[in-house]
Amino acid sequence: MLSVLIIGTGGIARVHAEAYRNMEKSVRIRGIVDTDLARAEKFARTYELTDTPGFSLYSDYREALAKGSFDLVSICTPPPFHCSMSIDSLNAGAHVLIEKPMALSLEECDRILEAAQKTGRRVSVMAQNRYDTSKARIHRLISEGHCGRVLYAQAYSAWWRGTAYYNTWHGSWETEGGGCALNLAIHQIDLLLWLAGSVGEVTAFTANVNHSSAEVEDLALGIVRFNSGAAAGGLGEILGSTVHHGEGQQLLFQTERAGLAFPFQIKATRSRAGGFPEDDPETVAELTALCNSFPPLAVEWFEGQIRDFVSLIETGAASPFLSDGNSARAAIEVVMALYKSAATQRSVSLPLSLDDPFYTRAGLLEHALHYNRRVLSNLRGNAAEGVGSNAYP
Repeated sequence: MLSVLIIGTGGIARVHAEAYRNMEKSVRIRGIVDTDLARAEKFARTYELTDTPGFSLYSDYREALAKGSFDLVSICTPPPFHCSMSIDSLNAGAHVLIEKPMALSLEECDRILEAAQKTGRRVSVMAQNRYDTSKARIHRLISEGHCGRVLYAQAYSAWWRGTAYYNTWHGSWETEGGGCALNLAIHQIDLLLWLAGSVGEVTAFTANVNHSSAEVEDLALGIVRFNSGAAAGGLGEILGSTVHHGEGQQLLFQTERAGLAFPFQIKATRSRAGGFPEDDPETVAELTALCNSFPPLAVEWFEGQIRDFVSLIETGAASPFLSDGNSARAAIEVVMALYKSAATQRSVSLPLSLDDPFYTRAGLLEHALHYNRRVLSNLRGNAAEGVGSNAYP
């Protein structure tokens, strides 16, 4: 039975705890860490952990790693702590499940991956959106070649957040590491890469248009060129936003044979005389029937990924849905290329080199200083309208 430590007791930690509680034949939560012990104790009582043999509460994760013997650590803290907590947990002999984003720079991601390789432990980064039956079926349609090449792909992460959202650790380059592109659109970017392929070039714009309490962007737009996978040679579009009334997340893949979308939808078109379009219901029926023939996922969303990670630890067998450190890093690299493109007003080729300023957190923060000088000046100048503008040097 795997012994689990959960670091952090915020809202996302509840999802981890509930999943582990549903897996009590193979895992047991034996430690909770929170700098506020009263909050940790309340969390433990909520999930009836206090009477678990060997269970302990800790105010310092390093004390937990030193005193306890944990097989698996769930890191459910704000992003600035992900790197150090992951490396310390790996060095203590534990496998690590990290909440998104993996870390706040590519350098930090690589330090985590290096520690995992050195210790022989596993790393997974939460990408629960992969664990949805409709997405799993579309993944098979694309990866098995049933639709031909992906010609164009679109990933929209459209949210709405009020000013109060940015009065916590959100909204600061130092503590959040970025805005809607890094901490909300990262899920859609992960799905884009998982379903379509890797990105070789990014051209982007970002802005803070409606949140004077935030340093970071609340709107990000990027155009990408894919260089491998089903979409090799094709183009894609990324939107990250916290200004969209009504919200709405969307993925769209235009393939040679059909358009595939989430929320789940399949459309197909064929040519009439002269090349003009008409609906192709036969192809839609064929692909829909094929999708429906693929078995549904036994367990979806967060619990699906956590179960897959536990299975990987126990058996060594990797699931095709599981987000590991390398795939999580790839999504971070797209975001950093997006930030670099917006900052320099140029297209950016991937991969980013080790000496690129946007490889390190220090380089990103230096960029943020320039961003803040311009964006905050614009916001103050437009206080009556509440509007900022694109803010890069």
